[in-house]
Amino acid sequence: MILIEENKVISVANAEFEKLSGYSKEEVESKKCLMDFFGQGDSERITGCFATQGANPDAVIQGKEFQLLDKKGDIRDVSLTLSMIPETKRSVAFLMDITETKRTEERIEELEEIYTSLIQNANEGVALVQDGILKFANPKICEILGYTKEELTSKPFREFILPEDREWFEIQPGEPTNGELNHTSSFRMIHKDGGVRWLENKGTLVHWGKDKAVLHFLTDKTHRKQAEEELRISIEPFRRLVDNLEKYLLPSNANDHQTRRAELS
Repeated sequence: MILIEENKVISVANAEFEKLSGYSKEEVESKKCLMDFFGQGDSERITGCFATQGANPDAVIQGKEFQLLDKKGDIRDVSLTLSMIPETKRSVAFLMDITETKRTEERIEELEEIYTSLIQNANEGVALVQDGILKFANPKICEILGYTKEELTSKPFREFILPEDREWFEIQPGEPTNGELNHTSSFRMIHKDGGVRWLENKGTLVHWGKDKAVLHFLTDKTHRKQAEEELRISIEPFRRLVDNLEKYLLPSNANDHQTRRAELS
């Protein structure tokens, strides 16, 4: 906190201002103006705040953010509240150091950008489901199923799953352990064109807002399933042939051997 005279010179500075600015009371009081602690752009803005109060002495300038230059030349982010003392030409200013808060906000924004980029460009569908309703879906989900986000959130997410497979989707994972996904299942979903998509689901329990939700990572296994089915169909005749060969060529005992020789003759 500092007390500022009509000529904008600081007459009183408390111990917290000494810590914030790095200057002692003796270096500040009756020697420096508030604007001396800021760069040109911020100094002009603060001068504008004084002009506003000159026109309206009852006005309180509150929560304005500036960058203060301390004695070492380091930048400190501060929030300034400025008001005039009634029936005087003096002002009192309160400066709150918000440097760490600002740095934390910047780091959070950077992390959000990274995570958003990862999710938006992931090769897996990412779906957040809370109370049965899709709350978030990345573009891959829409690509896999052919629906828009608006269509996917228009009704319970389970209704996009084949009825006979819904129980696999609705099994809720437990609390995550060591950040690992702790529930894996496979089920079929209905594509917008009426076709079926086989999806492998890895889910984990998270909190969205104040309530629990399930975060699903969905991988499209349709082509693999189709290839497996085509392979099964293609080898089925050979499997039956082998079964028949075993039936006639590998008798379990002598009696079976004589019986099958008679059958072959």
